[in-house]
Amino acid sequence: MTHDMPLWVEIVASILIVLSGIVTLIGNIGLVKLRYFRKRIHAPTLGNSLGLWFLMVASMMISYVLGDRLFFHEMLVVVFIFMTSPISWTLLMRSYILRLASDGSDKDEN
Repeated sequence: MTHDMPLWVEIVASILIVLSGIVTLIGNIGLVKLRYFRKRIHAPTLGNSLGLWFLMVASMMISYVLGDRLFFHEMLVVVFIFMTSPISWTLLMRSYILRLASDGSDKDEN
């Protein structure tokens, strides 16, 4: 079963999907390139969040044009990821701070 989409929808959705990949890649490069943990922790969270928004809008637009299903699936995935991503990064930062405290070093990395 094939569906025909207008050309403008395909172009806009393709641009959004490519932007999603680029922004996520930039965030992950920041994870590797930044030197200190406190700086390194922000790059992937911001990159993944913005990349997820681009991907969600593209998916919702394609679903709306094709009329296959409602947006509930996309919204549920986005809500789940937005709820779990900050929690995991908060726990990582908390464990980093507790490790510094247990080492007895007050050295704050810049």
